[in-house]
Amino acid sequence: IKRKVCTCNMLGENEKKNRSIASGLFWSFLERIGAQGVSFIVSIVLARILIPEDYGVVAIVQIFITFANAITTTGLNAAIIQKKDVSKEDDSSAFVLNMILGIGLYIVIFLFAPVIAQLYHLDLICPVLRVLGIRIPISAFNAMQRAYVSRKMEFKKFFYSTFGGTVVSAFVGIYLALKGFGCWALVFQYLTNTAIDTIILLITVEWRPSFNVSLKSMKNMLDFGWKVLAGSLISEIYLELRNIVIGWKYSSTDLAYYKRGQQFPALFLTNITSALGSVMFPALSKEQDEFDSLKNKTRKSVRCCIFIMAPLMFGMAAVAKAMVLLILTDKWEGCIPYLIMYCISYAVLPISTLSEQAYKALGLGNVLLWTQCISKGLGIVFILITIPFGVYWIGVGMVISTYMTLVLYLVVNARYIRYSIKEQIKDLGPTLIIAIIMAVVVYMISFLVDDCILLLIIQLLFGILIYIGLSWYYKIEALEDYLILFRKIGNKK
Repeated sequence: IKRKVCTCNMLGENEKKNRSIASGLFWSFLERIGAQGVSFIVSIVLARILIPEDYGVVAIVQIFITFANAITTTGLNAAIIQKKDVSKEDDSSAFVLNMILGIGLYIVIFLFAPVIAQLYHLDLICPVLRVLGIRIPISAFNAMQRAYVSRKMEFKKFFYSTFGGTVVSAFVGIYLALKGFGCWALVFQYLTNTAIDTIILLITVEWRPSFNVSLKSMKNMLDFGWKVLAGSLISEIYLELRNIVIGWKYSSTDLAYYKRGQQFPALFLTNITSALGSVMFPALSKEQDEFDSLKNKTRKSVRCCIFIMAPLMFGMAAVAKAMVLLILTDKWEGCIPYLIMYCISYAVLPISTLSEQAYKALGLGNVLLWTQCISKGLGIVFILITIPFGVYWIGVGMVISTYMTLVLYLVVNARYIRYSIKEQIKDLGPTLIIAIIMAVVVYMISFLVDDCILLLIIQLLFGILIYIGLSWYYKIEALEDYLILFRKIGNKK
Protein backbone atom coordinates (compact mmCIF):
# COMPACT_ATOMS: atom_id res chain seq x y z
CA ILE A 1 0.00 0.00 0.00
CA LYS A 2 2.83 2.35 0.93
CA ARG A 3 4.50 1.60 -2.37
CA LYS A 4 1.28 2.42 -4.26
CA VAL A 5 0.85 5.69 -2.35
CA CYS A 6 4.48 6.60 -3.03
CA THR A 7 4.06 5.82 -6.74
CA CYS A 8 0.86 7.90 -6.91
CA ASN A 9 2.61 10.81 -5.18
CA MET A 10 5.50 10.61 -7.65
CA LEU A 11 3.10 10.54 -10.59
CA GLY A 12 1.24 13.51 -9.11
CA GLU A 13 4.47 15.45 -8.67
CA ASN A 14 5.57 14.69 -12.24
CA GLU A 15 2.16 15.78 -13.55
CA LYS A 16 2.46 19.06 -11.63
CA LYS A 17 5.98 19.64 -12.99
CA ASN A 18 4.87 18.90 -16.56
CA ARG A 19 1.89 21.27 -16.20
CA SER A 20 4.22 23.92 -14.80
CA ILE A 21 6.57 23.56 -17.79
CA ALA A 22 3.68 23.59 -20.29
CA SER A 23 2.21 26.70 -18.64
CA GLY A 24 5.63 28.36 -18.59
CA LEU A 25 6.19 27.67 -22.28
CA PHE A 26 2.71 29.00 -23.14
CA TRP A 27 3.23 32.30 -21.29
CA SER A 28 6.82 32.63 -22.45
CA PHE A 29 5.83 32.19 -26.10
CA LEU A 30 2.93 34.61 -25.61
CA GLU A 31 5.32 37.14 -24.06
CA ARG A 32 7.73 36.89 -27.01
CA ILE A 33 5.02 36.98 -29.70
CA GLY A 34 3.18 39.90 -28.05
CA ALA A 35 6.31 41.99 -27.54
CA GLN A 36 7.69 41.23 -31.01
CA GLY A 37 4.35 42.00 -32.66
CA VAL A 38 4.07 45.42 -31.00
CA SER A 39 7.76 46.19 -31.59
CA PHE A 40 7.47 45.27 -35.27
CA ILE A 41 4.52 47.64 -35.82
CA VAL A 42 6.21 50.45 -33.87
CA SER A 43 9.47 50.01 -35.80
CA ILE A 44 7.57 50.52 -39.08
CA VAL A 45 5.86 53.68 -37.74
CA LEU A 46 9.13 55.14 -36.37
CA ALA A 47 11.01 54.27 -39.57
CA ARG A 48 8.56 56.47 -41.49
CA ILE A 49 9.07 59.40 -39.09
CA LEU A 50 12.77 59.29 -38.19
CA ILE A 51 15.76 59.52 -40.52
CA PRO A 52 18.50 56.84 -40.90
CA GLU A 53 21.02 59.05 -39.03
CA ASP A 54 18.82 58.87 -35.90
CA TYR A 55 18.95 55.09 -36.00
CA GLY A 56 22.70 55.16 -36.73
CA VAL A 57 23.55 57.06 -33.53
CA VAL A 58 21.44 54.75 -31.35
CA ALA A 59 22.78 51.64 -33.13
CA ILE A 60 26.36 52.61 -32.24
CA VAL A 61 25.41 53.33 -28.61
CA GLN A 62 23.52 50.05 -28.35
CA ILE A 63 26.71 48.07 -29.03
CA PHE A 64 28.18 49.25 -25.69
CA ILE A 65 24.89 49.01 -23.77
CA THR A 66 24.27 45.45 -25.02
CA PHE A 67 27.65 44.18 -23.83
CA ALA A 68 27.27 45.92 -20.45
CA ASN A 69 23.77 44.46 -20.03
CA ALA A 70 25.07 40.99 -20.91
CA ILE A 71 27.40 41.21 -17.89
CA THR A 72 24.63 42.21 -15.46
CA THR A 73 21.87 39.95 -16.78
CA THR A 74 23.63 36.66 -17.48
CA GLY A 75 26.12 35.36 -14.90
CA LEU A 76 24.62 35.93 -11.44
CA ASN A 77 21.09 35.59 -12.78
CA ALA A 78 21.96 32.07 -14.00
CA ALA A 79 23.73 31.22 -10.72
CA ILE A 80 20.62 32.08 -8.67
CA ILE A 81 18.28 30.08 -10.95
CA GLN A 82 20.59 27.05 -11.02
CA LYS A 83 21.13 26.82 -7.25
CA LYS A 84 19.00 24.08 -5.70
CA ASP A 85 18.36 25.79 -2.34
CA VAL A 86 18.61 29.58 -2.42
CA SER A 87 18.98 31.24 0.98
CA LYS A 88 18.20 34.88 1.78
CA GLU A 89 21.97 35.44 1.97
CA ASP A 90 22.39 34.05 -1.56
CA ASP A 91 19.62 36.31 -2.87
CA SER A 92 20.97 39.41 -1.12
CA SER A 93 24.59 38.71 -2.09
CA ALA A 94 23.68 38.26 -5.75
CA PHE A 95 21.59 41.44 -5.70
CA VAL A 96 24.33 43.57 -4.09
CA LEU A 97 27.05 42.19 -6.37
CA ASN A 98 24.90 42.70 -9.47
CA MET A 99 24.04 46.28 -8.51
CA ILE A 100 27.74 47.03 -7.89
CA LEU A 101 28.49 45.68 -11.37
CA GLY A 102 25.63 47.65 -12.95
CA ILE A 103 26.49 50.97 -11.30
CA GLY A 104 30.22 50.42 -11.90
CA LEU A 105 29.69 49.73 -15.61
CA TYR A 106 27.49 52.82 -15.93
CA ILE A 107 30.19 55.00 -14.33
CA VAL A 108 32.78 53.59 -16.76
CA ILE A 109 30.52 54.28 -19.76
CA PHE A 110 29.66 57.75 -18.44
CA LEU A 111 33.38 58.65 -18.15
CA PHE A 112 34.39 57.16 -21.50
CA ALA A 113 31.40 58.53 -23.48
CA PRO A 114 33.41 61.54 -24.83
CA VAL A 115 36.19 59.21 -26.01
CA ILE A 116 33.69 56.96 -27.82
CA ALA A 117 32.05 60.01 -29.42
CA GLN A 118 35.46 61.19 -30.64
CA LEU A 119 36.25 57.74 -32.01
CA TYR A 120 33.12 57.82 -34.19
CA HIS A 121 33.38 61.58 -34.92
CA LEU A 122 29.83 62.12 -33.62
CA ASP A 123 29.39 64.52 -30.68
CA LEU A 124 25.79 63.41 -30.14
CA ILE A 125 26.98 59.93 -29.07
CA CYS A 126 28.28 61.32 -25.75
CA PRO A 127 24.96 62.55 -24.27
CA VAL A 128 22.98 59.69 -25.83
CA LEU A 129 25.35 57.10 -24.32
CA ARG A 130 25.20 58.75 -20.90
CA VAL A 131 21.39 58.87 -20.87
CA LEU A 132 20.71 55.46 -22.42
CA GLY A 133 23.38 53.99 -20.13
CA ILE A 134 20.93 54.43 -17.22
CA ARG A 135 19.39 51.19 -18.53
CA ILE A 136 22.41 49.27 -17.19
CA PRO A 137 21.77 49.60 -13.42
CA ILE A 138 18.00 49.29 -14.01
CA SER A 139 18.62 46.05 -15.96
CA ALA A 140 20.87 44.81 -13.14
CA PHE A 141 17.94 45.23 -10.72
CA ASN A 142 15.52 43.70 -13.22
CA ALA A 143 17.78 40.65 -13.68
CA MET A 144 17.38 39.72 -10.01
CA GLN A 145 13.59 40.09 -10.28
CA ARG A 146 13.61 37.80 -13.31
CA ALA A 147 15.78 35.24 -11.54
CA TYR A 148 13.21 35.06 -8.73
CA VAL A 149 10.26 34.71 -11.14
CA SER A 150 12.09 32.06 -13.21
CA ARG A 151 12.92 30.08 -10.09
CA LYS A 152 9.23 30.13 -9.08
CA MET A 153 8.17 29.28 -12.68
CA GLU A 154 5.68 32.21 -12.62
CA PHE A 155 6.15 33.16 -16.28
CA LYS A 156 2.75 34.82 -16.57
CA LYS A 157 4.28 37.79 -14.71
CA PHE A 158 6.92 38.14 -17.46
CA PHE A 159 4.13 38.46 -20.00
CA TYR A 160 2.48 41.33 -18.11
CA SER A 161 5.75 43.18 -17.45
CA THR A 162 7.24 42.76 -20.93
CA PHE A 163 4.01 43.51 -22.78
CA GLY A 164 3.26 46.47 -20.51
CA GLY A 165 6.73 47.91 -21.00
CA THR A 166 6.57 47.42 -24.77
CA VAL A 167 3.15 49.09 -25.16
CA VAL A 168 3.87 52.11 -22.92
CA SER A 169 7.30 52.68 -24.48
CA ALA A 170 5.73 52.44 -27.96
CA PHE A 171 3.48 55.42 -27.21
CA VAL A 172 6.43 57.35 -25.72
CA GLY A 173 8.63 56.66 -28.76
CA ILE A 174 5.99 57.59 -31.34
CA TYR A 175 4.91 60.73 -29.44
CA LEU A 176 8.49 62.05 -29.14
CA ALA A 177 9.24 61.19 -32.77
CA LEU A 178 6.18 63.17 -33.92
CA LYS A 179 7.33 66.09 -31.74
CA GLY A 180 10.67 66.17 -33.56
CA PHE A 181 12.96 64.72 -30.87
CA GLY A 182 14.87 62.62 -33.45
CA CYS A 183 17.12 59.92 -31.96
CA TRP A 184 16.00 60.88 -28.43
CA ALA A 185 12.63 59.30 -29.25
CA LEU A 186 14.41 55.95 -29.55
CA VAL A 187 16.49 56.60 -26.42
CA PHE A 188 13.47 57.29 -24.23
CA GLN A 189 11.52 54.45 -25.83
CA TYR A 190 14.22 51.96 -24.74
CA LEU A 191 14.56 53.56 -21.30
CA THR A 192 10.79 53.55 -20.72
CA ASN A 193 10.53 49.92 -21.79
CA THR A 194 13.11 48.77 -19.20
CA ALA A 195 11.72 51.02 -16.45
CA ILE A 196 8.06 49.96 -16.89
CA ASP A 197 9.07 46.29 -17.08
CA THR A 198 10.92 46.68 -13.74
CA ILE A 199 8.10 48.66 -12.07
CA ILE A 200 5.43 46.08 -13.05
CA LEU A 201 7.57 43.25 -11.64
CA LEU A 202 8.14 45.31 -8.49
CA ILE A 203 4.35 45.52 -8.04
CA THR A 204 3.51 41.91 -8.98
CA VAL A 205 6.46 39.98 -7.50
CA GLU A 206 6.98 39.30 -3.80
CA TRP A 207 10.78 39.59 -4.03
CA ARG A 208 12.35 42.65 -2.38
CA PRO A 209 16.05 43.51 -2.25
CA SER A 210 17.97 43.30 1.02
CA PHE A 211 21.59 43.80 2.08
CA ASN A 212 22.30 40.65 4.12
CA VAL A 213 25.56 39.95 2.27
CA SER A 214 27.83 36.89 2.55
CA LEU A 215 31.27 36.88 0.91
CA LYS A 216 31.22 33.07 0.81
CA SER A 217 27.89 33.12 -1.02
CA MET A 218 29.26 35.70 -3.49
CA LYS A 219 32.28 33.49 -4.18
CA ASN A 220 30.16 30.36 -4.75
CA MET A 221 27.90 32.13 -7.23
CA LEU A 222 30.81 33.78 -9.04
CA ASP A 223 32.49 30.37 -9.45
CA PHE A 224 29.54 29.30 -11.61
CA GLY A 225 28.28 32.66 -12.88
CA TRP A 226 31.50 33.87 -14.53
CA LYS A 227 31.61 30.78 -16.77
CA VAL A 228 28.04 31.32 -17.96
CA LEU A 229 28.84 35.01 -18.47
CA ALA A 230 32.02 34.27 -20.42
CA GLY A 231 30.13 31.85 -22.68
CA SER A 232 27.41 34.45 -23.26
CA LEU A 233 29.93 37.19 -24.14
CA ILE A 234 31.78 34.85 -26.52
CA SER A 235 28.46 34.09 -28.21
CA GLU A 236 27.53 37.81 -28.46
CA ILE A 237 30.89 38.72 -30.03
CA TYR A 238 30.73 35.77 -32.44
CA LEU A 239 27.20 36.67 -33.60
CA GLU A 240 28.41 40.11 -34.73
CA LEU A 241 31.75 38.98 -36.18
CA ARG A 242 30.54 38.01 -39.68
CA ASN A 243 28.68 41.32 -40.01
CA ILE A 244 31.81 43.24 -38.95
CA VAL A 245 33.97 41.30 -41.44
CA ILE A 246 31.52 41.69 -44.35
CA GLY A 247 31.05 45.41 -43.64
CA TRP A 248 34.83 45.91 -43.47
CA LYS A 249 35.92 43.70 -46.40
CA TYR A 250 33.00 44.09 -48.80
CA SER A 251 30.36 46.68 -49.67
CA SER A 252 27.49 47.94 -47.53
CA THR A 253 25.12 46.43 -50.13
CA ASP A 254 26.62 42.97 -49.54
CA LEU A 255 26.14 43.43 -45.81
CA ALA A 256 22.55 44.62 -46.35
CA TYR A 257 21.70 41.46 -48.35
CA TYR A 258 23.41 39.24 -45.79
CA LYS A 259 21.60 40.87 -42.84
CA ARG A 260 18.26 40.85 -44.64
CA GLY A 261 18.70 37.13 -45.37
CA GLN A 262 19.06 36.57 -41.63
CA GLN A 263 15.99 38.62 -40.68
CA PHE A 264 13.11 36.16 -41.26
CA PRO A 265 14.69 32.93 -39.91
CA ALA A 266 16.17 34.88 -36.95
CA LEU A 267 12.70 36.19 -36.04
CA PHE A 268 11.46 32.63 -35.46
CA LEU A 269 14.69 31.28 -33.95
CA THR A 270 15.11 34.12 -31.43
CA ASN A 271 11.54 33.91 -30.16
CA ILE A 272 11.46 30.11 -29.91
CA THR A 273 14.90 29.68 -28.31
CA SER A 274 14.38 32.62 -25.91
CA ALA A 275 11.08 31.17 -24.73
CA LEU A 276 12.50 27.66 -24.43
CA GLY A 277 15.67 28.82 -22.68
CA SER A 278 13.86 30.96 -20.11
CA VAL A 279 11.53 28.07 -19.16
CA MET A 280 13.72 24.96 -19.54
CA PHE A 281 16.69 26.27 -17.50
CA PRO A 282 14.75 26.73 -14.22
CA ALA A 283 12.66 23.61 -14.95
CA LEU A 284 15.77 21.46 -15.46
CA SER A 285 17.52 23.06 -12.48
CA LYS A 286 14.80 21.60 -10.26
CA GLU A 287 15.73 18.14 -11.61
CA GLN A 288 19.50 18.44 -11.07
CA ASP A 289 19.43 15.69 -8.39
CA GLU A 290 17.18 13.42 -10.49
CA PHE A 291 19.41 12.68 -13.45
CA ASP A 292 17.01 10.41 -15.35
CA SER A 293 14.20 12.95 -15.08
CA LEU A 294 16.49 15.76 -16.30
CA LYS A 295 17.64 13.68 -19.24
CA ASN A 296 14.06 12.71 -20.18
CA LYS A 297 12.86 16.32 -20.03
CA THR A 298 15.83 17.44 -22.15
CA ARG A 299 15.15 14.67 -24.63
CA LYS A 300 11.45 15.51 -24.90
CA SER A 301 12.11 19.24 -25.30
CA VAL A 302 14.67 18.56 -28.07
CA ARG A 303 12.21 16.29 -29.90
CA CYS A 304 9.33 18.76 -29.65
CA CYS A 305 11.42 21.79 -30.60
CA ILE A 306 12.99 20.17 -33.68
CA PHE A 307 9.55 18.93 -34.75
CA ILE A 308 8.53 22.60 -35.13
CA MET A 309 11.83 24.21 -36.17
CA ALA A 310 12.92 21.70 -38.85
CA PRO A 311 9.83 22.03 -41.12
CA LEU A 312 9.63 25.77 -40.42
CA MET A 313 13.24 26.41 -41.49
CA PHE A 314 13.55 23.89 -44.34
CA GLY A 315 10.11 24.95 -45.56
CA MET A 316 11.12 28.63 -45.52
CA ALA A 317 14.26 27.76 -47.49
CA ALA A 318 12.09 26.03 -50.10
CA VAL A 319 9.77 29.06 -50.56
CA ALA A 320 12.53 31.69 -50.14
CA LYS A 321 12.37 33.11 -53.66
CA ALA A 322 8.58 33.54 -53.79
CA MET A 323 8.51 34.94 -50.25
CA VAL A 324 11.24 37.54 -50.89
CA LEU A 325 9.79 38.69 -54.22
CA LEU A 326 6.31 39.03 -52.72
CA ILE A 327 7.20 40.70 -49.40
CA LEU A 328 10.42 42.61 -50.15
CA THR A 329 10.13 42.99 -53.98
CA ASP A 330 12.82 42.10 -56.54
CA LYS A 331 15.27 44.77 -55.27
CA TRP A 332 16.07 42.38 -52.39
CA GLU A 333 16.52 39.31 -54.61
CA GLY A 334 20.20 39.29 -53.66
CA CYS A 335 19.34 38.18 -50.10
CA ILE A 336 17.72 34.88 -51.18
CA PRO A 337 20.90 32.70 -51.00
CA TYR A 338 21.66 33.98 -47.50
CA LEU A 339 18.09 33.43 -46.33
CA ILE A 340 18.35 29.79 -47.47
CA MET A 341 21.71 29.37 -45.70
CA TYR A 342 20.40 30.80 -42.44
CA CYS A 343 17.32 28.55 -42.63
CA ILE A 344 19.47 25.44 -43.08
CA SER A 345 21.68 26.50 -40.14
CA TYR A 346 18.88 27.53 -37.80
CA ALA A 347 16.95 24.27 -38.34
CA VAL A 348 19.28 22.48 -35.87
CA LEU A 349 20.50 25.39 -33.73
CA PRO A 350 17.91 24.89 -30.93
CA ILE A 351 19.65 21.59 -30.11
CA SER A 352 22.70 23.47 -28.82
CA THR A 353 20.47 25.97 -26.95
CA LEU A 354 18.56 23.23 -25.12
CA SER A 355 21.75 21.28 -24.42
CA GLU A 356 23.27 24.37 -22.81
CA GLN A 357 20.24 24.71 -20.50
CA ALA A 358 20.92 21.16 -19.28
CA TYR A 359 24.63 21.93 -18.68
CA LYS A 360 23.71 25.03 -16.70
CA ALA A 361 21.06 23.17 -14.71
CA LEU A 362 23.65 20.57 -13.69
CA GLY A 363 26.12 23.30 -12.71
CA LEU A 364 28.50 22.26 -15.52
CA GLY A 365 29.85 25.78 -16.08
CA ASN A 366 33.20 24.44 -17.33
CA VAL A 367 31.50 22.24 -19.93
CA LEU A 368 29.32 25.15 -21.07
CA LEU A 369 32.35 27.42 -21.44
CA TRP A 370 34.61 25.08 -23.34
CA THR A 371 31.86 23.92 -25.71
CA GLN A 372 31.17 27.59 -26.47
CA CYS A 373 34.89 28.22 -27.06
CA ILE A 374 35.28 25.20 -29.37
CA SER A 375 32.09 25.85 -31.36
CA LYS A 376 32.73 29.58 -31.81
CA GLY A 377 36.43 28.95 -32.48
CA LEU A 378 35.40 26.56 -35.26
CA GLY A 379 33.12 29.23 -36.71
CA ILE A 380 35.93 31.81 -36.63
CA VAL A 381 38.25 29.38 -38.49
CA PHE A 382 35.65 29.08 -41.26
CA ILE A 383 35.26 32.87 -41.41
CA LEU A 384 39.03 33.28 -41.87
CA ILE A 385 39.15 30.53 -44.53
CA THR A 386 36.21 31.91 -46.55
CA ILE A 387 36.93 35.69 -46.37
CA PRO A 388 38.98 35.76 -49.63
CA PHE A 389 36.27 33.92 -51.62
CA GLY A 390 33.38 36.34 -51.09
CA VAL A 391 30.26 36.81 -48.98
CA TYR A 392 28.51 33.76 -50.47
CA TRP A 393 31.26 31.45 -49.25
CA ILE A 394 31.28 33.10 -45.83
CA GLY A 395 27.63 31.99 -45.64
CA VAL A 396 28.51 28.47 -46.79
CA GLY A 397 31.20 28.34 -44.10
CA MET A 398 28.57 29.28 -41.51
CA VAL A 399 26.38 26.33 -42.55
CA ILE A 400 29.28 23.85 -42.41
CA SER A 401 30.47 25.09 -39.01
CA THR A 402 26.91 24.87 -37.62
CA TYR A 403 26.59 21.18 -38.51
CA MET A 404 30.09 20.42 -37.24
CA THR A 405 29.09 22.12 -33.98
CA LEU A 406 25.97 19.90 -33.89
CA VAL A 407 28.24 16.83 -33.84
CA LEU A 408 30.17 18.39 -30.93
CA TYR A 409 26.98 18.83 -28.90
CA LEU A 410 25.82 15.28 -29.67
CA VAL A 411 29.09 13.94 -28.24
CA VAL A 412 29.02 16.24 -25.18
CA ASN A 413 25.38 15.32 -24.46
CA ALA A 414 26.28 11.61 -24.56
CA ARG A 415 29.16 12.21 -22.14
CA TYR A 416 27.64 14.59 -19.58
CA ILE A 417 23.87 14.06 -19.56
CA ARG A 418 23.94 10.40 -20.70
CA TYR A 419 21.82 11.23 -23.73
CA SER A 420 23.45 8.69 -26.05
CA ILE A 421 24.24 9.45 -29.69
CA LYS A 422 21.97 6.57 -30.70
CA GLU A 423 19.07 8.13 -28.74
CA GLN A 424 19.76 11.56 -30.22
CA ILE A 425 19.84 10.19 -33.78
CA LYS A 426 16.58 8.34 -33.07
CA ASP A 427 14.96 11.56 -31.77
CA LEU A 428 16.30 13.90 -34.48
CA GLY A 429 16.94 11.80 -37.60
CA PRO A 430 13.39 10.87 -38.72
CA THR A 431 12.07 14.41 -38.15
CA LEU A 432 14.93 16.02 -40.11
CA ILE A 433 14.56 13.52 -42.99
CA ILE A 434 10.78 14.09 -43.24
CA ALA A 435 11.29 17.89 -43.13
CA ILE A 436 13.88 17.71 -45.94
CA ILE A 437 11.59 15.50 -48.08
CA MET A 438 8.76 17.98 -47.53
CA ALA A 439 11.03 20.91 -48.49
CA VAL A 440 12.17 19.21 -51.71
CA VAL A 441 8.58 18.55 -52.81
CA VAL A 442 7.55 22.13 -51.91
CA TYR A 443 10.51 23.51 -53.88
CA MET A 444 9.59 21.42 -56.96
CA ILE A 445 6.14 23.03 -56.98
CA SER A 446 7.82 26.39 -57.76
CA PHE A 447 8.52 25.12 -61.31
CA LEU A 448 4.80 24.59 -61.93
CA VAL A 449 3.27 27.92 -60.78
CA ASP A 450 4.35 31.46 -61.75
CA ASP A 451 2.11 33.68 -59.60
CA CYS A 452 3.88 34.34 -56.26
CA ILE A 453 0.75 34.56 -54.08
CA LEU A 454 -0.84 31.41 -55.54
CA LEU A 455 2.51 29.61 -55.39
CA LEU A 456 3.01 30.40 -51.68
CA ILE A 457 -0.52 29.25 -50.80
CA ILE A 458 -0.08 25.94 -52.66
CA GLN A 459 3.39 25.40 -51.20
CA LEU A 460 2.15 26.08 -47.67
CA LEU A 461 -0.81 23.68 -47.97
CA PHE A 462 1.24 20.90 -49.56
CA GLY A 463 4.05 21.40 -47.05
CA ILE A 464 1.73 21.03 -44.03
CA LEU A 465 -0.08 18.00 -45.49
CA ILE A 466 3.13 16.20 -46.46
CA TYR A 467 4.90 16.87 -43.17
CA ILE A 468 1.99 15.96 -40.86
CA GLY A 469 1.05 12.99 -43.06
CA LEU A 470 4.56 11.48 -43.05
CA SER A 471 4.98 12.20 -39.33
CA TRP A 472 1.71 10.38 -38.64
CA TYR A 473 2.60 7.45 -40.91
CA TYR A 474 6.04 6.95 -39.33
CA LYS A 475 4.71 7.55 -35.78
CA ILE A 476 7.06 10.42 -34.89
CA GLU A 477 7.09 10.67 -31.08
CA ALA A 478 6.99 14.48 -31.00
CA LEU A 479 3.67 14.46 -32.93
CA GLU A 480 2.24 12.07 -30.34
CA ASP A 481 3.51 14.36 -27.55
CA TYR A 482 1.73 17.34 -29.11
CA LEU A 483 -1.50 15.35 -29.65
CA ILE A 484 -1.51 14.30 -25.97
CA LEU A 485 -0.97 17.94 -24.95
CA PHE A 486 -3.85 19.15 -27.19
CA ARG A 487 -6.14 16.45 -25.77
CA LYS A 488 -5.36 17.59 -22.22
CA ILE A 489 -6.09 21.20 -23.14
CA GLY A 490 -9.33 20.12 -24.80
CA ASN A 491 -10.40 18.07 -21.79
CA LYS A 492 -9.77 21.04 -19.45
CA LYS A 493 -12.04 23.16 -21.59
